[in-house]
Amino acid sequence: MDDLPPMWGTTHRNPQPTRAALYLPHRPPHVRRDPGNPLFGLQYPLWRVVVVLTLLAHGCPVQAITAAFYLDARTVTDGLRKAGLHGKKIQGRVVCHGRVTLGQVQADELYVKMQGGRVWMATAMRVFSRLFLWGEIALQRDRCLIERVVAQV
Repeated sequence: MDDLPPMWGTTHRNPQPTRAALYLPHRPPHVRRDPGNPLFGLQYPLWRVVVVLTLLAHGCPVQAITAAFYLDARTVTDGLRKAGLHGKKIQGRVVCHGRVTLGQVQADELYVKMQGGRVWMATAMRVFSRLFLWGEIALQRDRCLIERVVAQV
């Protein structure tokens, strides 16, 4: 029951969730027992963690999340850090070791304005799945920047 968001499947007359709302898609039982998983050891329901990480991924500020979910800012940033480390580990283990069928790859370069000036960023991604494959940052836009991205892809 703790995996259900509040008020899912309830009505004003019957505060108990309906039978249809209790159905959750199958998820492996080891999801919270694997120490390498960012969900390991969390004391919050899975739905809350997923919503918080989704909001963070879409640019929602930590302060807004802490106000909306009554969470401590350190808890939110720690969850973001764990999810980022997990993503980096998966990126290194799967994508960077050639375990992905590339198909069509799109490479782009753009400059990013920063407080101290601007930097150039070159990226490569799979077209159909929009999987980010690799990115490089440099102060100068030159052939070397593009070659580093191509060498990784």
